[in-house]
Amino acid sequence: MRGRLVFDNVSLEQVVTEIRRYHNGLIILWNPALANIRVSGSYNLSDTTAILTTLTQTLPIHLTRLTDRLVILF
Repeated sequence: MRGRLVFDNVSLEQVVTEIRRYHNGLIILWNPALANIRVSGSYNLSDTTAILTTLTQTLPIHLTRLTDRLVILF
């Protein structure tokens, strides 16, 4: 789908890797135990920050922005 990221039962690590390609900044997956959480969904690429926020609302993860360009998921 053009302009969207679509995931079907993939690891959070794979999702973060894909989001990094489009995000203007650095995303760190701080806790390695989170890497294998499974993710499914379709996300609009026009706002990667919204994708990250949605993930924190639907998965057992948290997000901290240290700067405008540095995001840590834990």
